[in-house]
Amino acid sequence: MSLAVLSRHCRVAAAATLLVSAAAASAALPAYGEPEPLLRPGFAGTAPWDINNAGVIVGESDGVGFVLARGVFTTVVHPLGSSATLLNGIADDGLLAGTYFFDNAGTPSSAGFLLAGGSFETLVVPGATSTAVRDLSPNGRYVSGTWVAASGGVNGFVLDRATGLRTDVLADPSGLPSIVQGVNDAGLAVGSFFRRPEGGGAPVLGAFTLDLATGVRTDYTLAAGLDRPRFRGVNAQGWVTGFAGVGANTAFVGNPVTGEWTVLRTVAAGSNSFAYGINDAGEVVGLDVSTGLTDYRGWVATPVPEPATWGLWGLGLAALGAAARRR
Repeated sequence: MSLAVLSRHCRVAAAATLLVSAAAASAALPAYGEPEPLLRPGFAGTAPWDINNAGVIVGESDGVGFVLARGVFTTVVHPLGSSATLLNGIADDGLLAGTYFFDNAGTPSSAGFLLAGGSFETLVVPGATSTAVRDLSPNGRYVSGTWVAASGGVNGFVLDRATGLRTDVLADPSGLPSIVQGVNDAGLAVGSFFRRPEGGGAPVLGAFTLDLATGVRTDYTLAAGLDRPRFRGVNAQGWVTGFAGVGANTAFVGNPVTGEWTVLRTVAAGSNSFAYGINDAGEVVGLDVSTGLTDYRGWVATPVPEPATWGLWGLGLAALGAAARRR
């Protein structure tokens, strides 16, 4: 998405999102157009990680965090992030979540943080050797991420900021990692896992949804007809983003309950395309990574509105115009 288009979108998104979300909730998974590139001027690589319901995007470029609103990039760097700062989540009220990396006596390490009103709040799992925050629910209640145990196992977690309770998704007993990333306001979390089959053999790689209220977890080993799915974002409708494949990762958005899937990006063998954040209007941010993981470029995928949705957009814009005339 060009910066000019993004700027126009952000000016109307806050007023029209509720209307579009209402249509999306009652409709099938939308069709998507070709994703638009998202590049940060002056940086070699751009990785957008999340997009909120006002269309504000957060991510990192060459290890430097950013917020992109109304076509303007704002740099965010944690004061202790001597190696890198990543912004991974943004709530609808502007609360930011991310991870900073630093040298810990010659060993790379990381800690999570929240940022509001210019004040950083450190977020680490007690006893962990490192913590990485990976997402934030739109209402700011839930924070997700990973933590590394002293044994080396990588575990997923979701912290409920309202109650202080932390739900862990532990690594496989053999040490294979579990990751939690996306989480919505209803407490539905998504992520991915490695699991070694009983009796040995090659590890199984799949995705999961986890309802924090009931504790019900559902695992998936196929998505969009592809093996090795990994879920990374989830919105209010329960639509998930992620990627899957062997040898090359393909970005997708889908509804795991109904089995509807849409491929967003298909890249050449050996390359990868990853879908991460998704908002309630169905807008998706992601990135393509070249063979060898040496070059990465961001993108934004936008649903193609159906006629009824265009009508709702028109109502939203008409309401904005009427309000302007009254003023």
